[in-house]
Amino acid sequence: MKWVADKTGRFPERPHYEREELELECEELTHTILRARHDGQLGFPVSTDDLMVMIERSGADLDLYADLSGYGMEVEAVSEFAYGRKPLVKVSCHLTDDASMQNRLRTTLTHECGHVKFHRFLWDMKGANRLLFPEVQASSQVCKREKILAPGNYDWMEWQAGFCCGALLMPLSDLRRTCHEFVMRQGMEPFPILETTVEGQCLIRHVARTYMVSHQAAQVRLLQVGVLSTEDGAQAPMWG
Repeated sequence: MKWVADKTGRFPERPHYEREELELECEELTHTILRARHDGQLGFPVSTDDLMVMIERSGADLDLYADLSGYGMEVEAVSEFAYGRKPLVKVSCHLTDDASMQNRLRTTLTHECGHVKFHRFLWDMKGANRLLFPEVQASSQVCKREKILAPGNYDWMEWQAGFCCGALLMPLSDLRRTCHEFVMRQGMEPFPILETTVEGQCLIRHVARTYMVSHQAAQVRLLQVGVLSTEDGAQAPMWG
């Protein structure tokens, strides 16, 4: 990690993570939770209960039945950070109460876990160093649905949390193994596979089932790690 200027104005400087750093940290966290809760075994998909524990063991409190209507209908989660307090992750009650929203709940939990794991220390620094940060106050990170799976390039904090969303649910080494085994069984061409082909769509569906994520989440992650390619050869944003 290195420090760079924060053009969003949240902080004077913000952390820049290489993608490899985020991959390794997220995989380690997922594997640690799975091994601790399942007698040392790694198994996928990561259960929703495991994801809740992941947030709590990352140092945050979790409210799964929050009324977030005051933020607008598009807001599904809010992470509140304040110096001297544990972060509070609030998830909209409509995600928790609706069984058909299970995949959306799972990606929301991992997105917020990314904020807690990689951004909490910024508010701790903000409170501890009053010479650089004279105002010490609580701050909320509001997450709308479009920020969770495909965060805009303009917002480094949302990009990092969005990357963690996929990397926690589909850790890199496990995902590569899943894809390799599937491609070998199906006799497919080597990677990358064009996403619009029958083979590409089959692989997306297989990954979505294996890791209990939506078709969109699987597609984004497979493009991100280079297993799939687009017709124009577009790549996922490389900054973090």
